[in-house]
Amino acid sequence: MPTTKTRSTPVSSPTKPSSGISRIDQPSRRTHGYFVRVGYKRTTSGYRPSHTAFFGDASHGSKREAWEAAEAWLKKARRSLKSGKPASKAAKKKSATRKSATRKPATRKPATRKSATKKSATKKKTSMRRN
Repeated sequence: MPTTKTRSTPVSSPTKPSSGISRIDQPSRRTHGYFVRVGYKRTTSGYRPSHTAFFGDASHGSKREAWEAAEAWLKKARRSLKSGKPASKAAKKKSATRKSATRKPATRKPATRKSATKKSATKKKTSMRRN
């Protein structure tokens, strides 16, 4: 009796992620993470992915956690495309929340009257020196 071979699903890992997931390491821009594209559609300028997401190493804690989040998002996006429902925006909101949670809010000191008068006084001194 002949045996039939069953096709096994490929096992993905951070070194070999699933189709649709790309690793981005761009030290000049300090960008490290996984970029996910799924569901291509035709536009007037060519083909574009209908759903994209970026999962950064820093915002997810580590390279492995970013990869796991990317794999989970891809699985959910593919399921939603098959069912015909729009992809969940909750995943994007969740990753945006993680990013904002890990970053410190920018604090700027409001301009005070003293600093404004110092600047104008400095300008006057430099203009007097030129004369």
